[in-house]
Amino acid sequence: YRAEAQLSADAAALAGGSGFIDGHDEGGGLVSARVHQYVNKNDIGGAYAQVDSLVIDVNAGRLRVVLGYQTGPLMLAPSGIRIQAKAGAQVSEETLVSADGGATQVKKLQLR
Repeated sequence: YRAEAQLSADAAALAGGSGFIDGHDEGGGLVSARVHQYVNKNDIGGAYAQVDSLVIDVNAGRLRVVLGYQTGPLMLAPSGIRIQAKAGAQVSEETLVSADGGATQVKKLQLR
């Protein structure tokens, strides 16, 4: 379950980060919507995680998400266990220079 939870957290962070690139999201609404959308699309062991924490820094183009997932009953833990997965994403700007010397500003999205 841990690996699936981490994949879901990474996907949610990247999806949220794409909101910084696609629009002028002053309040973080687009970023938040995309995080929740991806959490609800990526099941973990047949169920879905919950967003335990979502911190969005619009000015820095950065977000941090913590997902929580409650397993079903396990042999040594009859009431299950709670798993958390954390991921972050950061958007930065870079200048690409082509072979002919032309420069282009691009946005780059990375997991943090």
